[in-house]
Amino acid sequence: MQLDKIIITTRTRSPWAAIDLGFKLGLRYFLPCFFLWIILATPFLVLITILFHDKFWVMLIGFWWLKPLFERPLLFLLSRELFNQKVSISNTLKSYKEWLIPGWLMAITFGRISFSRSFYMPLTVLEKLSGKARTSRVTALHSSLGSEAGMLTVVLYCIEGFLVFGAL
Repeated sequence: MQLDKIIITTRTRSPWAAIDLGFKLGLRYFLPCFFLWIILATPFLVLITILFHDKFWVMLIGFWWLKPLFERPLLFLLSRELFNQKVSISNTLKSYKEWLIPGWLMAITFGRISFSRSFYMPLTVLEKLSGKARTSRVTALHSSLGSEAGMLTVVLYCIEGFLVFGAL
């Protein structure tokens, strides 16, 4: 990590300002993130559709359950772009061991139902923390910042639900 190449102004931010900064970063790199997500999610969606074509709710829940696996490469890509390292979609896909392997089972089991999952994902995917080191970091972060991340997740779940039910 080369702090001199960071593309944002580093300063202390409130949790909501940090969330706003995350949205701006996501908008700035929307197209690469969108195409990366489509490239990864489409095969899973096709497979789930083939396996459960007559059970729509199983397809929907199965795809929803695997979503954390599709979010990890986006975090990887955005973390590299944040430090002005130009990373292509193909390079991100080739680096799958860096973003998929650490904590993937936790992401789709106990971590899947956590409202703070996206808040703690960088600890596993980027910092590669586990065990006591991860627990102490989670405790430190959650003591001052965790509730806003959880509220954001709830709001985004509601928006996602509205979009899904609207599409139905």
